Amino acid sequence: CTSNNLTNLLAIGTYQLAPNGKDRDGSVILYDINRANENFSVKKIHTLSLPGVFDIKWRAVDDDKAILGAALDENDNGNVKLRPTDKSHSLDGMCLSLDWSEYSGNDGLLTVCSGSQGNVSLFQTREDASVEQLESWTPHTLEVWCAAFSKLYPRHVIFTGSDDCLFKAFDLRQGVARAAAVSRLHQAGVCTITSSPVSEVSDEKRDASQNGLGQSSTGSPYLVFTGSYDEKLRAWDLRHFAQPLSVSQEVRTGGGNWRVRCHPVDPNYLLVAGMYSGFFVVKYDHAGGTFDIVESYDAHGSIAYGADWWRGPRRSDCTDSPYEGSSVAATCSFYNNLFHLWSTDVVRMTATKEGMAHH
Repeated sequence: CTSNNLTNLLAIGTYQLAPNGKDRDGSVILYDINRANENFSVKKIHTLSLPGVFDIKWRAVDDDKAILGAALDENDNGNVKLRPTDKSHSLDGMCLSLDWSEYSGNDGLLTVCSGSQGNVSLFQTREDASVEQLESWTPHTLEVWCAAFSKLYPRHVIFTGSDDCLFKAFDLRQGVARAAAVSRLHQAGVCTITSSPVSEVSDEKRDASQNGLGQSSTGSPYLVFTGSYDEKLRAWDLRHFAQPLSVSQEVRTGGGNWRVRCHPVDPNYLLVAGMYSGFFVVKYDHAGGTFDIVESYDAHGSIAYGADWWRGPRRSDCTDSPYEGSSVAATCSFYNNLFHLWSTDVVRMTATKEGMAHH
């Protein structure tokens, strides 16, 4: 969980094909995780039964409150369900992914969701928990596996990646009828998009540095990482969106990259779910523009599917790492239904078995 006083919480979404061969059953499972030196205690505190869960994302409201959004498969219509409320909104086809904007405006929280029919929708959640659809468009011809807000311009820019191999950016100020930028360099479907985290910057300074998509000063906030079925991890600069920064800023992991997550403290480190090739910790060198696979983890014995960093509680003696668990990865595999916690020195700490897990 991303709320400062709730970082001991970890949520897992699951799905499994129902006996009728059509529907998917799923759940969201909430764990309380605590760490004492190198020992972990893992306690399941709640299970919520749902249709198949394809994606979940936390959104911090304040230090003590967070919302968990879930992208669901519900018969022929996908659902976006925002917890702890029971509010939901449907979109055509299956809902495959969602992401929250980090900007909190007076009108509520923004959520972008992607669907199985090439469609993308933008929703707004207000303080009374009502959900309104603001935009809906079809920028792709095949499944949109991922949609994400830019961390640099959380008010304005949305990225989408699809099985049609296209990676697109939309500037909401210009409308969604036409993409602000399009890349055709992926050689297979785009599975995951992660925008590099940025340090706290005032809205005034952010707006003053902005002059259209990607027109701003240098720095890591302009980096976006994509993973693809073509087995390559890529870094993109928003100021030069037409191509990756250089050929050296692609790395082949040996498997389709289903999830990529930046480290919560040091975004130079990426946690990658490489499907048939296992999980990796990849270091990105901003100065040299290169990737280096520094850790690998293959103890799951099945498709590497879900991955994220577990931050853990804040340290009272905040030094280099403000979170106790920030060196710990939480990973899930598909067919054997395993959830693992492991440190980045590839020491397995804890394993539990649930439904087909997807973090």
